[in-house]
Amino acid sequence: MNSADTCPGMTSWQYLSYATSTVLKVSLSGTITTAAAIIIAVGKPFMAKLADIFGRGETYIAVTICYSIGYTLIATASGIEQIATGNIIYSFGYTGLQIMSQIIMADMTTLRWRGLSTALLSLPFIVNNFVSAEITEAILPNWRWGYGMVSTIIPSCDLG
Repeated sequence: MNSADTCPGMTSWQYLSYATSTVLKVSLSGTITTAAAIIIAVGKPFMAKLADIFGRGETYIAVTICYSIGYTLIATASGIEQIATGNIIYSFGYTGLQIMSQIIMADMTTLRWRGLSTALLSLPFIVNNFVSAEITEAILPNWRWGYGMVSTIIPSCDLG
């Protein structure tokens, strides 16, 4: 997982408040967040099984597309249903990118270096703790731009 994968995860929660307030459904923000968190938590075994059945590359492409489509749906949303649907699709993509990065790293490294290499995948989370607030401040209140920007950046960073 590269740094482009982690920063949206740290900024999208702030964008969601603006998105739900735009469609006058702020009270559903917690429900959407909870559903997304459940999918992210329990979706990893499902994604790992998909990688075993269909292949690493194919699954990686599929979850990257889910990630991008989910954020595109949110960016173009005119109602809470689209925001919720986009968040669900994004969550499958996000959890898929997380587990696929771990699987691919495990496939590429020896057992001796696996711990260090997988730990390095989490390094951007530390950096982005300090950067995400600045990014969010520069983008908000135009939350659509935040989601739309990430929906184009992720495929180019992950598949490019």
